[in-house]
Amino acid sequence: MSAGQDRSLGDIADARFARNASGRLRDAAQRLDPAIVARLDRARQAAVQAAGEPRRPAWLPVAVAAGIGAVALTLVIGLNQPGGPAGLPVVSGDAVPGDMDIVLAGDNLEMFEELEFYAWLTDQQDAG
Repeated sequence: MSAGQDRSLGDIADARFARNASGRLRDAAQRLDPAIVARLDRARQAAVQAAGEPRRPAWLPVAVAAGIGAVALTLVIGLNQPGGPAGLPVVSGDAVPGDMDIVLAGDNLEMFEELEFYAWLTDQQDAG
């Protein structure tokens, strides 16, 4: 016999066993005393009611609160760093209006055309 035939014989034996067991259980259930059936039914109902709704773990609200607190603390610390968020330079409010006047002036548009030159010039001044 091949392995395929062994499996099919095993499946047939399993199916036959299941049918036999199912029939015997059904017959035994029909022969039960009505008082026992009622008692089993009450026990089943009590078990279903006791199970009720799934309970949430007691530590879950504490874990959620701790997570929210950690995120809030991270945001507060990160946004209050001296370099600003993500290390960006901080510009004071007093410097902005004067700088914006220079940038927005029409005669300084050539400065934007030669931006690479000004970056090179700054690097040279820093190095020397």
